[in-house]
Amino acid sequence: MNYNLEIQKILLDTENIKNPDDRIMLLKQAIHIADANNDMDWGYDLRMDLIRNEQFTAHSRESFPAFAWILNAYDSDPELYSEEEILNEYKWMAAVSYNNLNVSRVQIEAILEDFRKRSVDCGMSSREYYNIMSNWSLFLGSKEDARKYLDLRDKAPEDSMTSLSNDLITTIYVEMFEGDFDKAISHIQEFMAQRSVHQMNPIPVYSGLIYYFGGKMNDPRAAEYFAEADKEFSELANYPFQLYEVTLMMYYMSKFEKEKAWAYFEKYVKWEIGAEDAIRFDFATSTLALFKGGGTRLIEAISSNQPYYREDNSYDLDDLYNHYYDIALNLAQQFDKRNGNTHFNEQLQEVLQQI
Repeated sequence: MNYNLEIQKILLDTENIKNPDDRIMLLKQAIHIADANNDMDWGYDLRMDLIRNEQFTAHSRESFPAFAWILNAYDSDPELYSEEEILNEYKWMAAVSYNNLNVSRVQIEAILEDFRKRSVDCGMSSREYYNIMSNWSLFLGSKEDARKYLDLRDKAPEDSMTSLSNDLITTIYVEMFEGDFDKAISHIQEFMAQRSVHQMNPIPVYSGLIYYFGGKMNDPRAAEYFAEADKEFSELANYPFQLYEVTLMMYYMSKFEKEKAWAYFEKYVKWEIGAEDAIRFDFATSTLALFKGGGTRLIEAISSNQPYYREDNSYDLDDLYNHYYDIALNLAQQFDKRNGNTHFNEQLQEVLQQI
């Protein structure tokens, strides 16, 4: 069979598959065929498809080598490809680069600087770069740097990469990290007012507010926002791309809505195994309160790939607590070593003190 027909057949097969990980497996087959035939056009398009599909998972492991190939192809012959299209994917790649421990801090900083340089060289402003830098600062626990980059962003002109959703979500998270919940709620209301016009997903802003407002501060007003977020989750068509937001919600639910927390745990736990390191840390810490106190529970949704899987579906909650505590502690130590601070251990200790 002609290799073009083979690739087209694979693409037709992907249309009938809902699970993005299964689509990615097929796309990797198609990429192998394209590369074996030195077809750069197919190689580029298929890798872009792979990256966009992986955005609907809890990981990005296949996207990094795919995107490195794309950048190399563009640098080798820039006339053949759209730099703006590449940059719109690059901003996502740069934003998730620090979630994985196999990317060093030196490499993260090189990725962020390369994104900035390519944006400027393409005639864009540094607005999206400052958004990413503000979120990287939040990841490092630096309130001052997060505010600094947010202010720089607001001074930078908008361009074709500017996203009102990205701008508002970053603003809201910085304000919540600063403890300015009145401003954060005001911006959430602005977000919701613009939601339909700009087709924006409200789950990140609701879940973030619930995490800070309810999970960390025990403010009863979080219940209202939890009800809204829970409704949005119930209407989701694609899983598990909101797994990070699930962890934020879980931190609150594990303390105040335990049966609802169990429902979420059973629904999402199977995707925790292959998730990015930062998401696995958040998932582990957010579930500790759920297991605290011991006892046993029948849980039918545990994958046999989990190291604590039991055929009888009967789980000792102390065992689950110890399992996820060990994950959280191990990842906290590794992230702090890579990042050069103690922010992840501080987050873990804060959780332990509250439960």
